[in-house]
Amino acid sequence: MGIALVNIFYFILSAVGLGAALVAAPTLFLIIKYAGAVYLCWTAFEIVRGIIHASPDDQLAQEFGRTAGSLFSSMWRGILIQASSVKNIIIFVSIIPQFIDPAKDTLSQFIALCFVSFIVEFPVLVGYAFVTAKLTNVVKSGRTIKYLDGLSAALLIGIAGSVAFTS
Repeated sequence: MGIALVNIFYFILSAVGLGAALVAAPTLFLIIKYAGAVYLCWTAFEIVRGIIHASPDDQLAQEFGRTAGSLFSSMWRGILIQASSVKNIIIFVSIIPQFIDPAKDTLSQFIALCFVSFIVEFPVLVGYAFVTAKLTNVVKSGRTIKYLDGLSAALLIGIAGSVAFTS
């Protein structure tokens, strides 16, 4: 739910013209783009640092500790994660306006896109949460968690490279 709430906020930013502002200011867009790539690399670095410095038992406890908590705390974590990712706002403000016909009522188009996005995305997010909860019960080995974290770090670096080196 937290991710969906932040995405609705991003739709609002897109609707008020942040995408147009970034297009009009290419230097600002490049700054945000490269800051996002650096952020992804930093996140990957932090994951690798955690793999190196944590014992398997510590890491296992940390991973299982992340899953505990109330629905409110889980929603709050979703909000923080989604809002802290620069790539998300770039996606929203650069892609969503392309589906808007400026000759028609833009507000109703944004509302419709936001509604459809929520209806499609929310069940997928619930599915991710369900699968993650089930995998938490299956993945009992700290070594497996290290491999999964290493894969996550590699993917983040690949995405950072893609963001930085594509136009």
